[in-house]
Order: sequence, then C-alpha cells, then structure tokens
Amino acid sequence: MNQEFQKEGTATVPFFYIKVLGQTALIEAKVDVDAYANFQWSAREKFCEILAEQGLVYDDLSQEIWMPSETIYWVIYKSKNMEDAIAEPEYVLLSEALKAPLKNRNLINEYLASGPEKLFLGLCKKYRVDLEYFVND
Repeated sequence: MNQEFQKEGTATVPFFYIKVLGQTALIEAKVDVDAYANFQWSAREKFCEILAEQGLVYDDLSQEIWMPSETIYWVIYKSKNMEDAIAEPEYVLLSEALKAPLKNRNLINEYLASGPEKLFLGLCKKYRVDLEYFVND
C-alpha cells in the first residue's frame, strides 16, 4: 500500500495491526468481520475494500468486543507495515460464552460436545462461566 502512496506522492501509512476475533476467528464470516485494529483512515478504507470484494463488511463496533487480556493471537501475515493476526479459538469461545451466552448457546454446546480443550475449561473456571447452562435444556 505504501508503494502505491509513494508513487502518488501522498503520505505513507504507519505500521498497524488487525486482530481478527469474534466468530470470524472461528468460522468463515457470514457478513460482518470483527477485528481489533489500530489503522488510520487510508488503511481502514483499503481493508474495507478487500472485505467488500468478498461480500464482507468490517464491524465498526469491533473495538467494543471483550476479549480476555491474556488472549493469544496467531500471526497470519506480517510485513514491515502491518501485522494480521487471529485470536486463538478458546479465547473467542470464552468471550462468546461469557458476554452473549443466549446467542451463542448452540455454538458452545457443540464445542463442548466435541471435547473442549483444557485451556477453554481453565478459562471458564477463571472467569466463572457456567458451562451447565450450555449443556442442559
């Protein structure tokens, strides 16, 4: 992107990150993409353009999503100007279970039925998530 800007004689974009989270980090997004990002306007516009080509939209309220402070992000792309990362699934599932249990009941139930990771169970204990809610009718 900066190469294009330099050719046009416009300002370059400082280093920024995009951290994909929410259900976007778990499954292919249906419409909106949740991501923490610290990009400036021009980088945001380019990101939104790329998403639009895939029929997706950046959720401007993404910064309001709660993720635990210890969330681990897997870097999926890095250059001198940007870093893209995706939240590890267990942290996303914790966020979904803790902050929107009714909406995500089926998702969490399916995950628990498939054999949850110890990390997820430990996080649920730490953050006092009632897993019985997700498995009982």
